[in-house]
Amino acid sequence: MWLKIKQSECNLSCVFCPPEGRHKSELDFDFMMKLIEAADKVGLKRIWWTGGEPFLFDNFSEIASYASKLDFEQKMSTNGLLLHKHKEVLDAFSRINISFHSLNKKTYAAVTNGGNLLALQENINRTVGKTLVRLNIVLGKYNIDEVNDIIAYANKLSIVPRFILLRDRGCKKSINWIDTNRISEKQFWDKILGEVQPTEVVGNNIKASYYKTKNYTFGVIRLTDKCEEEHCNIIFIDSKRRLYNCRGLNRKDIVVQNNLTENLKNTIETKKVNYGNTCSPKDKN
Repeated sequence: MWLKIKQSECNLSCVFCPPEGRHKSELDFDFMMKLIEAADKVGLKRIWWTGGEPFLFDNFSEIASYASKLDFEQKMSTNGLLLHKHKEVLDAFSRINISFHSLNKKTYAAVTNGGNLLALQENINRTVGKTLVRLNIVLGKYNIDEVNDIIAYANKLSIVPRFILLRDRGCKKSINWIDTNRISEKQFWDKILGEVQPTEVVGNNIKASYYKTKNYTFGVIRLTDKCEEEHCNIIFIDSKRRLYNCRGLNRKDIVVQNNLTENLKNTIETKKVNYGNTCSPKDKN
């Protein structure tokens, strides 16, 4: 089972991310160290760092190194712009998912509200070879014509790109932009099939399907509002120190008190009661 730790703060302001979720994180350094110790005590040995931007946690490299010394498996979802400041700890992660939304500098800057594409590409080059890297691309009309170029760029670096169709996720301030730029899955496959013929599904799990063509490999991540708790092996903690067992309708929050170990135990047990023993420890999403 994974413990997914969410940072609310971010160094970008991507147009499709919910701005109302940005606030000062209450997950300070001391709390994070205690959280890792508590997770170790209850046997929760897998951490998924996400955000916002996880590298904005105070003394993040020290936290990740500590978790590594305790034999935690760790993976991360990041926008990649701060990777160069934490190169000493990159090998602590079994995988790093990097958001990558365009090969065009102007498009990338517009979508991220000021992101530097060249700096991102330099950080990607630094990270390849240190751990498994995946590129996650939120796809819309603004970058649909780049699909095949992005696949070629990523595969040249031995990276599998994964496409996520743009959709509204509570982004109230950006809903008009999202409505204008949203594409259908058929539009995506029409673009792919026009130039790159998928010939074989080489991997499939609850979130991502991977396809191998004659020359390339890529993935598609399907987001859904449907709660798929029967396949979910994740418990969550957000930046307000709320533990919860599910992001769907069956979500039950536990506000963390002094005894982190008991809080984690209760969250895990609540998940098992609700969903049985379907929470496999072998998730590779």
